[in-house]
This record gives sequence, C-alpha cells and structure tokens, in this order.
Amino acid sequence: MREIIDFSGGWLLNAENKELDKKYDESVIRLPFIHAASAFTDLVFTNRFSAQAPLAGKTLYLEFRQISGEVRVFNGETLLCERSGMATSFRVRLTDEAAAGDAFDLRVEVTPRERSDGTFIFGRVSVVAVGKSHFDMDDAGGPGLTITTALTEDTGELHVRATVVNPNNYDVVSFSVENAAGVTVGTRTEKPTGADTVITVPHPDLWGGQKDAHLYVLKAALVRDTEVLDNIAIPFGFRRFEIREDRFFRVNGLKLPLNGLALSDSSHLKTDKVLLEMIDANTIAVDSLADKTDLLYECDRSGTVVWYNMPYTGEEADFDELRAFLTQHRHHPSLAFVCCAEEADAAYAERFFAVCRECAPEVFTALRHAIADPAPLPQALPDVIAVTIRGASAEDDFTALRGRFEDLKNACPEGCFALFTGAPDGAALAEKELCEWHEKLWNVFCRDKSTIGFFAGNLTDRKNGDGPAGLVTYDRKYIKDAFWFYKSQFSAEAFVKLCCAGLETVGTKKTDVKCYTNTPPVSLTVNGNEKKPYKGEERFDGVYVFRKVALKKGVNAIKAAAGDRTDEMKITHEKK
Repeated sequence: MREIIDFSGGWLLNAENKELDKKYDESVIRLPFIHAASAFTDLVFTNRFSAQAPLAGKTLYLEFRQISGEVRVFNGETLLCERSGMATSFRVRLTDEAAAGDAFDLRVEVTPRERSDGTFIFGRVSVVAVGKSHFDMDDAGGPGLTITTALTEDTGELHVRATVVNPNNYDVVSFSVENAAGVTVGTRTEKPTGADTVITVPHPDLWGGQKDAHLYVLKAALVRDTEVLDNIAIPFGFRRFEIREDRFFRVNGLKLPLNGLALSDSSHLKTDKVLLEMIDANTIAVDSLADKTDLLYECDRSGTVVWYNMPYTGEEADFDELRAFLTQHRHHPSLAFVCCAEEADAAYAERFFAVCRECAPEVFTALRHAIADPAPLPQALPDVIAVTIRGASAEDDFTALRGRFEDLKNACPEGCFALFTGAPDGAALAEKELCEWHEKLWNVFCRDKSTIGFFAGNLTDRKNGDGPAGLVTYDRKYIKDAFWFYKSQFSAEAFVKLCCAGLETVGTKKTDVKCYTNTPPVSLTVNGNEKKPYKGEERFDGVYVFRKVALKKGVNAIKAAAGDRTDEMKITHEKK
C-alpha cells in the first residue's frame, strides 16, 4: 500500500536576500517558502530523512510539489536529479529498497528563475513509500495514472492509462468509478499493459460550474493475488466546454458569462473562497498554483472555472513544463483556459498553442495581449485573446483605449476576447479615485458582445504593496469600495452598499454620498429622518450618488435602502 509522509518541516535555509540585506544562515523553516524571485541569486535547502522500521523494503520517492527555478537535488554528495521548472510537481527516487535506519542527507540547490508573476516558490515536500511493484512515479510527476474524459449522447467515457513498475504475470489493475454518494457506477479489471482502459458511465452527472459541480472519483488498485500493492484515488468530472460563433462560453451547452478575478496570491484559498462567493465571481485567473492549497481540486469542488496564466521565461524548458502541467492537471473539470504570456514572440506563442492542442485539446488556448503597446499577433491565433487594459491614473482616456480595442477586433474579425483590467499603481491613487477608475472602465468595455468574460483585476493587493492594487487588502481585513461595485455588476443577489472611502470624517455641512446596488430605486436617510429621504442619482449602472446630503455637527447615522435591503454607515462632521 502507498504511504505518504509529510516532509515539509525542519528544513534549513542558507541564502542571502539582496533586497532586504538579510542573510539566512541555517535558518529553520517550514515549507512552503514563498518570496520575490528577484531577492535571491541562489538558495540552499537541507534536511535529513531517516527511514523507520515500517518503511523497510519500500521504494522511497521525494515528491516536490513546486520549485520555481533551476534545481539540483543531492543525497550527500550524490546528485539525484537536475531539472528546470515553474508550476509542476516532480519526484526523485531516494532508494529502491529502504532498510530500517537508513538516513538520507538531502540538499536542494535552487537558482530562482525570473517568471511573469515575479514569485519564487519552494513548495511542500513529501516522502512517498511504495512497494517494489507500483504505479509509475516518474510519469511527469503526475498522479501515476493518465486519465481523460469524453462524452457521447448518453454516456461518459473515462480513458485510463496505468503504467506499472516491476509487474509480474499475476498482477492485475482494478479500476472503479464512484459518484458523489460513494456508489460504484463503473468497474474494469485489466492486466498492467500500459494500454488505455475505457470505463463507461451511463447517463453521467455533468460538472456544470457553481450550480452543479458534480464530481466522480476513480479508484485504482494494483493487486497481486489478494494483496493490494499500490492504490490511487483521483477526483474528476465530465463536462463539455464550447465557444460558439456567438462568442458565448458554454458549459454543457448552457451560456456562462465569465465574471472573474485574478488571484495574485493563491495561498489563502479558504478566505478567498468566501470573498469570491460574496462577489459572485464564477472564474479565477491564476499565475501560480501555490501548493499550500490544492487550488484546482478546490475549484473542481466549488464549480469555479480556472484560467491559468502559464509562467513565462522564453526558454525551451517552458514547453516541457507546459506538457507536464497538462499531463498532471487535464483531468480537472475546472481547468478551461491555459494562457500564453504577452512577452512571448509569435514563434513561441504558436508553439505554445500547438503543445496545448496536442496534449489537452479539450482545454482552450489563450494569449495575453496589451492594447496600450501591443506586440504583433501570431499568424495562428489562439481560441481566445486576453486583452489587458492598463491605466496609469484615474484620468485615463478610456475612449482612446476603446478605439484601440476596436482596431484589434477589426484586425481579428473572427477573434474571441476576454478583458483583463490592469489597474493603476495603487500607491498613486486614493481608494476613491481607484474606484472611479474601475467604474469608468467597466462602463466603457463590459457590454462588448465579442467578449466571453471580464476579469476585474486582482482580488487582493500584492504583499508589500508591490504591483497593481486589488479589491481587498493583502491581509483580507479590509474590503474596498471597488469590490462592492463589481458585486453590483456580477451578483444576482439583491444588495445595497454605501461607499465609505473618504467619508469617515468631513469638514463641510453638506457632502455627496455614493452607494452601489443591483436593486433600484435606492433612497437614503440621515439620522433616522424618514420624512425627508434623499433620492439617488444614477451615475452608471449600479452606481448612485446622493447630492449635498446635510449633516449635523458630530456623528451622523446614514442609511441606504433598496427594496428590502439596507446598509448603514457613520459620517463625522467636524469643522476644520
């Protein structure tokens, strides 16, 4: 039987942080270690693993969930592995047959590689112990099985390829598929030949996004006589993604307008999941799969569509990484798009699309493309062009940006587009100005019928304020007004929200008050005076302003009402 042992604690780090002028001298850390890639030239991680008696006779592997950079793994002075990677896991064989008390002095030398999201990640590490005969652990760092799904009119087909190390003539591989209730809906037993096994599931429940994220589990066991030598369980789902001539993204034939946010840091997924549900975002865009959370599995369960921006270095290793990523993750029903970076030249992009279509034809290809200073498009276009709308300030002329977008559409008349907001530097703008920037951008671009989705920027600020401002602070403690603006556009749930930025304390007797709602009309009262409610002036769709609201000296209770929904805030009037 397979045993997985967490080996993330007790690592010693030796490195010098150039940016903070800080030296790590055998500093004890627990993985994952996440930092800016530019801060380090080289890092050395060391640890010691001792095989206890229950591991005697087992084959041992080290499983690295993610290391972004050039990696060399040593046991003592013996080089076990060299690789270059960004987003995928990999395994290193420690020993074919462990003996009780065996000790492994491990050293991992890493040179971080510059990548599009600027982050270095040394993810969790596990020791995987298996018998001499086991499912192949060297298969691109994947789960040991390669699985793909297909749909016919009334059946689902699961195609499984299992490769076994050291099989004998008595071995069989037993497959079973269970639904969400734990009921077995399909079985097959095969000899371990490495050929495809097809398991048919009649009338399958389909993975359909947030409303019906149905999942199945494939269980595979390597059996000799009656003994189970190795076992794996892999969740998966049946679904069909389409983009038709009307430019709508469809899941199982049903239209799904994509309302998305970007996760600049995906290591706080439990908190972020609550925020995504609050805003009714059904899609996320990510640059890395921080191993602190099983992001794709969580998105499978929650029904969230995933847009993955593949890290870019421009080197040959990128394509090996892309193949490994698709091999490891194509069974996730939430994975819909894999995107090539805008830094890529035409030849790189065309090769990127070819690898995607070869390894995972059911996943859409995409290309990031800025309209402010665009690079030439490749001759072979992706399924979707991800248009990045960047701004420098709240005074940006969105009409000019819109004109550039129209030029792009005219150059690609058959193209399909997704819009990404590249928000201005948050340090340069007050929250009120940043919110107005989002409002203007949405109302200039959001209604375009050639777009399949709108990504409203980063959910959170980046750590240390590095990069574009998000809709929520990095620590997730303060939700900005722009977050509630996008809720008014994305959400079908009735709500009203007063905008607080800049109104905590005012120095005038009268002030303007703004609120967001998707349930107009909206009214506002001050200090409980129901006889003289203020009526909101609609500025944009979902944005209402109450002009010259009269305040008394001191604290004022402000209440907005839209339908049966209300929101309250306090404004303090202090004479300057």
